[in-house]
Amino acid sequence: MYLKWCDYCGTDTHTTCECSRTRIAQNPYVNIRRKQSGFEDLPPELRCTHLEHNPPTGLYIPQGKQYRHVCPACGKEVVLRSI
Repeated sequence: MYLKWCDYCGTDTHTTCECSRTRIAQNPYVNIRRKQSGFEDLPPELRCTHLEHNPPTGLYIPQGKQYRHVCPACGKEVVLRSI
């Protein structure tokens, strides 16, 4: 048997991993992983729809300063610096 590590759930498997997303080929000479189609959850910072999620546009940042913006809903932090 050919043992392969699943990239998604982290289990050692011979044919199918626990998360059932990756199938491992039975032939030890051919190691082809077939990913399955389906919906996946986005990380919280990509899911956030709060109006203040992104930093304000047109912001003047003085030389030698930076502006730290934190989304009030998800907590994503963005640091803007002057050039």
